[in-house]
Amino acid sequence: MSFGESGSGISHQDLKVQMMARAMYPDIKINKQLLNFGECPCNERRDMVLTVKNKNKDLILDFNFTKVAHFKAVPVKGKLFADSEHNINISFEPKSLGMFKQEMQLEILNGLYKIPIKLEGNCRVVGDKSKGVRGPAAQAHDFEPDL
Repeated sequence: MSFGESGSGISHQDLKVQMMARAMYPDIKINKQLLNFGECPCNERRDMVLTVKNKNKDLILDFNFTKVAHFKAVPVKGKLFADSEHNINISFEPKSLGMFKQEMQLEILNGLYKIPIKLEGNCRVVGDKSKGVRGPAAQAHDFEPDL
């Protein structure tokens, strides 16, 4: 049996398809790759804003931040629309004493591209662990972060 024939005796003709593709790399710009939070008492929080810009005019990018002890990114994941800028809140929330140097990864396109972000912070004193108002007695101002 030759290539153009099937078991049923019917011959098939070659089919030619012409295709064209365009590959694009993500073009990301972040305002800082080192965030130094300085001193923060235990059980308190310090915040910094990380600005991420998708410089590509055609490509929407998925992003995700890896989990790191004592540090948190909000939002942790999302989409960067084409030619737009997004602010990410990075928090330092130490739960124990010490000097912390960590590296969080900004992953683009399901981890295909990774951008390291160095995070540093110190915790030398224990802060007050205040109990907030909870349940039905809580009001809108009880949910505001302490600055």
